[in-house]
Amino acid sequence: MPLEPRTPDGLARRLRALRRRRHNQHIKSHETGNTRKALGRSARAIVFKKTAGRCHICGGRVKGTKWDADHVYAHSAGGKHSIDNYLPAHRLCNTYRWDLSAEDFQWVLKIGVWTRKQMEHDSAFGDELRSKFHAHERQRQKKPWARVPSAVRTIALCRREIINRHAGARVTRSLRIARNLAANARKSQGRG
Repeated sequence: MPLEPRTPDGLARRLRALRRRRHNQHIKSHETGNTRKALGRSARAIVFKKTAGRCHICGGRVKGTKWDADHVYAHSAGGKHSIDNYLPAHRLCNTYRWDLSAEDFQWVLKIGVWTRKQMEHDSAFGDELRSKFHAHERQRQKKPWARVPSAVRTIALCRREIINRHAGARVTRSLRIARNLAANARKSQGRG
């Protein structure tokens, strides 16, 4: 992992740069026609055995057929459709890992651990985090069609809110756009 940013604004710039890099990888992946392919049963069995039936992200037991063959090297970053590039993962773990680079995922873990500690404290900030996260999870569980985008959006929104709160910065344009998109989605579902 590169040196830690020296200021809250430096952290915000680094996280934005990682997001731009991931976005550019997505565009490049679509332009090159790098399409995903489904694994057959025998290939999934080989992938499953690699970790003795454990999720390679959290280490928990993977049961039955409700698991993802996760690209170790992200598909959007050019990861190949090869058994060597897959490991088993819980669907939830794979959803939250998304296609983050190693550095980006390390930031998500660090911010997530810090956020959890704040949520455990009886403080106004901890109360606000708990309340927002709980409301988000309740909504996410009601909308199975939106689980993946919602999970990804939550990580990004929480990370941006934490960065902006501690940097003393105003809410970024992308956060306003994300909030507007979420509001429009609620309106289109009649929950306006």
